[in-house]
Amino acid sequence: MAIRTSSTICSDLIAILLVTSATAFQLAGLLIPGWWNVPGLPTANRTTRYGVWTTLTCIHGECYEINTQNTGKNAWLQVTQVFETAAVLLCFLGLLVYISSFLREKWSYILKRLFVVLMAGSGVAIAIGVAVFVKKSAGLTRFKGRGGHVEWPIGLSIFAAVLCITDAIYIGLILRPPDSPGHNMFL
Repeated sequence: MAIRTSSTICSDLIAILLVTSATAFQLAGLLIPGWWNVPGLPTANRTTRYGVWTTLTCIHGECYEINTQNTGKNAWLQVTQVFETAAVLLCFLGLLVYISSFLREKWSYILKRLFVVLMAGSGVAIAIGVAVFVKKSAGLTRFKGRGGHVEWPIGLSIFAAVLCITDAIYIGLILRPPDSPGHNMFL
């Protein structure tokens, strides 16, 4: 077994911290309703918060949660659901791959390269899911003129995408060959 230096241990801890944080933020963003908020008519005192999987409707302070309708004119939401869920799975898989790189020293370099691909894929999947949701969410408004706006839970997923891409770049730069320029820049 190879001797691990303090810089290697530190970079491994940073990578694990980034992937676990990204996974937590993505799960929170995925499960909290409120990616799109549609205020009610002033006389109705009704607010609807659409999430990827659930919709929260509040009328006169009483709220109820239902599954977000993803059929018919809202079938586009299935695209967001697939990409956002795939991103969580890629993060989990990335974490497992990175941890297994400690156990299989012989395969460590390849497993860490796979980790970079998984994290970059997760970040891109989140970005695609968010872009589809933001582009199409205006259609969630049932009545003309009521509008709607993006709320903070979508920001959790956007932050998760940033963490995933940062992790992929960080580990990718560390894995550069020793003779490449800037190899030890982050060690």
